[in-house]
Amino acid sequence: MIESRTLRLAPSLLAGIAAMMLAIVGCGSGGKQGDSAAATPPPPAGSHDSASAGAPAPPAAVSLELGEKVFRQRCVVCHGETGHGDGAAAAALNPHPRNFHDAAYMKSRTDDELLLTIHNGKGAMPAWKSVLSEAEMRSALLYVRGFASKP
Repeated sequence: MIESRTLRLAPSLLAGIAAMMLAIVGCGSGGKQGDSAAATPPPPAGSHDSASAGAPAPPAAVSLELGEKVFRQRCVVCHGETGHGDGAAAAALNPHPRNFHDAAYMKSRTDDELLLTIHNGKGAMPAWKSVLSEAEMRSALLYVRGFASKP
């Protein structure tokens, strides 16, 4: 009979494995969202091009509702439900994810600077430019900006 042994892993090793798995799957649910809408501009006003009849709708508008949806799907795992940088994968990341409640930091960055980070990623944060539409990224930024005014 083979003796079974229990392999005990340090919690930090388990957290590291979990963070790597999350990075592999893109820090959220898989698949692309909105790429075709963001890449295809709406036809010019007054255009009667027959090919535009089946063209995709114009990109979604920027909104807090869309920003919250994107945040919950893509950002919570690292930045946490409340944006304090304490998501499930945060413990394994160095540096830790940004705490969006840090009003001084958030005020020191322009929207363009923060959007650049969302587009291209930074450190362990993935680039979202090939996953999210421009409206989704701008909406997420609008939602995240709201955390700085909360305790």
